[in-house]
Amino acid sequence: VRIGSLSLVPLLFTALAVGTASWSASRLAAGLARTPPARLAWAWGLRRDVAVEGGVFVGTYTAIGLLAALLARNADVAPAPFRTVVAVFVVALVGYVVGLKTEFRADLRQVAPEANPTDRLPPWARAGWAAGTRTVGWLLLAGLLLVVLVVVVRFDRIAGLYDVLSPGLLGGVVLTGVQVLYLPNLAVWGVSWMAGPGFGIGADSSITLTTAEPGLMPLIPLLGALPEPGPLPAVTRIALLVPVLAGVYLERRAGRGVGSDPLDRALAAAAGALVAGVLTALLAAMAGGSLGSARLSAVGAPAVLLGAMLGGELVLGAALSLGVRWLRGSLLGHPEATAAGPAGAGPDAPGRSGRAGTRPSGQGHGHDHGHGIGRVLRPGRTRPEHPSKRH
Repeated sequence: VRIGSLSLVPLLFTALAVGTASWSASRLAAGLARTPPARLAWAWGLRRDVAVEGGVFVGTYTAIGLLAALLARNADVAPAPFRTVVAVFVVALVGYVVGLKTEFRADLRQVAPEANPTDRLPPWARAGWAAGTRTVGWLLLAGLLLVVLVVVVRFDRIAGLYDVLSPGLLGGVVLTGVQVLYLPNLAVWGVSWMAGPGFGIGADSSITLTTAEPGLMPLIPLLGALPEPGPLPAVTRIALLVPVLAGVYLERRAGRGVGSDPLDRALAAAAGALVAGVLTALLAAMAGGSLGSARLSAVGAPAVLLGAMLGGELVLGAALSLGVRWLRGSLLGHPEATAAGPAGAGPDAPGRSGRAGTRPSGQGHGHDHGHGIGRVLRPGRTRPEHPSKRH
């Protein structure tokens, strides 16, 4: 008799797997020759030795994962080979790329000079990408802090569930360790709760800003932190301010890469909100899954709804930030200082108001490192060729 599927993967365990793979990959990459290598022109100038080594690494890692899944098959447990191959392949590939970045000090242009897609994007899109990813990081931190706060407030109930289970010393350590592995999942659910969609622990379960309908919970101590069924206090609606304030941060952060032009700042903020919404939806899809039985077949946050609502709240916060900036500059007569671009950007950056300035001798001439910030060159000097165009 089939009970159900178990697909709720702890994200911290996934991160540890990626970290282990990246450590192994960095040790392999340390043995690569530093002399000018042969390159694959059809693969963005990828180093041939990196392609061969990476293929062997990822292929071996994936094969071992598939073999482990097949060996674990028995009359009671039946791993899904296709899902296993996909998951292990992604972990190995991401780990190998992270290992390469570690070994080459985050400059993958040495590995594949023409493979950086952001070089072809306008400055506002690059600024939006950077701001969106940072905003997701801060939101996850806020979600984790929310989880810790709830655990502290409801610690007595959690401890009572430990007493009911009586797992013993060793069993208690194992049980606590498994729950810790799911903390990143809970952080994602916390972000979904603050954004509005909430989350659920199985069918007919919903925890939102307004009401709590946890349903029949499995006997897991950490779930004792969930509120009792019924409406939640009105003060919990304050949590909606978190994603809106994150939108303010996103606009300010994105504006550093484009200067003071209102249109560029608005485009960068919109791009950042889109990036943050998509990344959060992907994280929510990864953080959810099934816990076995049909009643617990859908655990987690609604990924698509979360991405859409969070993106809208970030846009709202960004619009408020742009509005305040416009009021200060147009109505109060106190224009803000133009947002600094990347370190060293001067008043001659694109989109800045005012006259173009020049830099002191020996500072900032030539290569702009792909940040889209203009540089003033001395008369008679030419801009150095971008590394990606030398091949």
